[in-house]
Amino acid sequence: MNKKILHIINKLEIGGVEVGVLNLLLNSKSNNYTVLCVKGVDNDLYNSLPHDKRKNIIICNGYLSSLLTVRKENFNIIVSSLWRSHFVSLALKIFNTKAKYIHFVHSTKFEHLIDKIVTKISRHKADYLITDSEETKNSISNNVKETFVCPMNVSFLDENFIKKSDMNKMDFVYVGRFDKCKNIKLSIDFIEKLYNKGLKVKFDIYGRDSGDKLNLINYINDKKLNKIITFKGEIMPHNVEYIMSSYNFYLQTSEYEGMALSVYQALNVGLLPLVTPVGEISNYTKNRYNAIYINKSDLDATVKVFISDYESEFIGYKIGAIRNKLAYLPFHNTFFSIISTIRN
Repeated sequence: MNKKILHIINKLEIGGVEVGVLNLLLNSKSNNYTVLCVKGVDNDLYNSLPHDKRKNIIICNGYLSSLLTVRKENFNIIVSSLWRSHFVSLALKIFNTKAKYIHFVHSTKFEHLIDKIVTKISRHKADYLITDSEETKNSISNNVKETFVCPMNVSFLDENFIKKSDMNKMDFVYVGRFDKCKNIKLSIDFIEKLYNKGLKVKFDIYGRDSGDKLNLINYINDKKLNKIITFKGEIMPHNVEYIMSSYNFYLQTSEYEGMALSVYQALNVGLLPLVTPVGEISNYTKNRYNAIYINKSDLDATVKVFISDYESEFIGYKIGAIRNKLAYLPFHNTFFSIISTIRN
């Protein structure tokens, strides 16, 4: 593939979108895939990358810096992910009219009014859309653009990795942002109900604070659960699945999701996810088959199901199986295959 691709993101840091970009960078077979980081990089994450891949990362310190750095470059394909990167993409259209512009849709929810306005303009001006899942594609209203689905099946596992099979301990894990939309308080409530039944349970929370961490710490302390619920900090993307594999259960109670990469990765290493079946999750899981769906309106009912199935050693479950697996090819293979079909 000889097309020169520029993928614009806000910042190279630990997050779902950025993990996908890292996967593309590490699996690109030439120097034709370049990542533009509008507002810099996380130094630890950047330094963890091979030297030859760092050369394909353009580090900037803002919107104007980004535009001035690449406006004279002749990229064939320009991809932008999330609203801050769309600013740069829209401006680049003025200087590079020959490139094909792809708006990558990772979520159909908007953080605020500016996000909504910029995202809608970007979608309208783009030549193509790519979505991170079939559910995300179906959620885009009034879409008339040619749209490709590119499920974010991202894995950094060694090919010799063996899935875990011991489900004795009630140890739960969450990996993701600490954001109100993740509804982590409901996960805490679930753990509390198990604990109050005298069960030996623990819940470790990994990730990046997006504004809700202090509220969650206070919530945990108020319930006197700080001995069994622990914040563990951020994890480098290539370590996530290995750390996950030391647990038995993945707990995520989001209000909404796109692909929900962490849930998919949890399945991939042999965990049983306990989840709210939002976004794409219901397409690769099935209740009481390879996951347990959390009933937000009746948490006690979910607790009852979990304890009952735990005591019966999850008979009838296919823990670690991925439903509709053929629909989830490796992310980088699908992405570069889509790019190869686009003509300039």
